Amino acid sequence: MKSEFSLKVKIILDCKNGDLDNYTYTNTYTFEFDATDLTIVGYIEQFRTVLRAAGYSEKSIKDHMGEF
Repeated sequence: MKSEFSLKVKIILDCKNGDLDNYTYTNTYTFEFDATDLTIVGYIEQFRTVLRAAGYSEKSIKDHMGEF
């Protein structure tokens, strides 16, 4: 029997880059994932993916969020 319960997560990054070299003026990134059976570690890993896409370095992410 299929469960009627589900959880979908969508994170949207709407970036305004101004006059930065080698970047377009605006960017939009959309991340969607099915979180129905996702653990907290899964959420954190998805959030790390979003932070990397936003331009944060792996070192910065590890310094502030720790390492898994």
